[in-house]
Amino acid sequence: MARLRATARRCRPVLVATLIALATAQAASAHSVLIATEPANDSILETAPEHVLLRFDEGVESALGSIRVFNGDGERVDAETISKPRFNEVTVELDSDLPRGTYTVAWRVISADSDPINGAFVFHVEAPGSQPSGIAVQVLEDTPVVVSGLYTAGRFFDFALLLLCAGGVASLVLALGSAARELRSRLYGLLGVLATALAAVALIGLPLQGAAASGFSLVDAFSWDVVSAVADTRYGEASLIRASLAATLALVALALRSSEGRGELPLTALAVVLVAGMIVTPSASGHASVSGPLSFVADIAHIQAAAAWTGGLAFLVLGLVLAGDDRWPLATRCVPRFSNMAMVSVGVLIIAGTI
Repeated sequence: MARLRATARRCRPVLVATLIALATAQAASAHSVLIATEPANDSILETAPEHVLLRFDEGVESALGSIRVFNGDGERVDAETISKPRFNEVTVELDSDLPRGTYTVAWRVISADSDPINGAFVFHVEAPGSQPSGIAVQVLEDTPVVVSGLYTAGRFFDFALLLLCAGGVASLVLALGSAARELRSRLYGLLGVLATALAAVALIGLPLQGAAASGFSLVDAFSWDVVSAVADTRYGEASLIRASLAATLALVALALRSSEGRGELPLTALAVVLVAGMIVTPSASGHASVSGPLSFVADIAHIQAAAAWTGGLAFLVLGLVLAGDDRWPLATRCVPRFSNMAMVSVGVLIIAGTI
């Protein structure tokens, strides 16, 4: 009982720090925002425009995206191929000499945080047509519900597995270093399974991203053209790098599991390098990559701290559960070390989150 009280006292600073972090948490950034269009929404033009241009508050990806312009009869009047005059602008050429009437613009691009966004607006040539509100309801395609659900679940598991892998390595190195070799071997085996799952989820995310970005069905998304198009985007490049690093980490974890203490130090150092690279990938494909060096570094630090706290805690708890009769002696050695790591992590979370 005395040992339990001592361990609880050591955990108390971590609980206090966590409550502070939750109380001071700031709202996360939303998707890219459409700030201007040419022609402007619901504008009446004296002559037909040569193109339609969309301007966003930050850079967007146009791969698998589209700008489709329809007349009042639902017929397309655009050149179909979109271009990017600037990093935050997309445009499409229009047919020459558009007749009088109302035209509906339906657009779809990939936001700076790698999530697809879409919308619609209208403009008029000379005067509004018979349907002045346009035909957005008929032509604006939403992402299929199944695709949207799988895409969201894939992004969640991708990030959760990343936190578990990075936090697991941090916990094994900093908190569970004094655990019995047999216990560490079991935890390295789990790390290998998690890293393998992360590699698989990162790769499956490519066709899911293509389906969500273009409005395709799952069947259409699992094609080489779609996957290769996604692979050329920032999201695709980051996902491929994360999958490669995760697959390598799985091999290193399995080597550590069977090393029996021989050559463990260089393998552990390699595992640390691999998870450090993996942690950079979400920032490289998200808002932080277009928000300046300070935001980029702060975002990486934020993810690292979150991994050390959440993933590290998961491995610590599992290690104590698996320790059996050695649970309390192990707790007296490991909990203080994790407490120090968690306190630093929460501090980094607060500072990086504020930035």
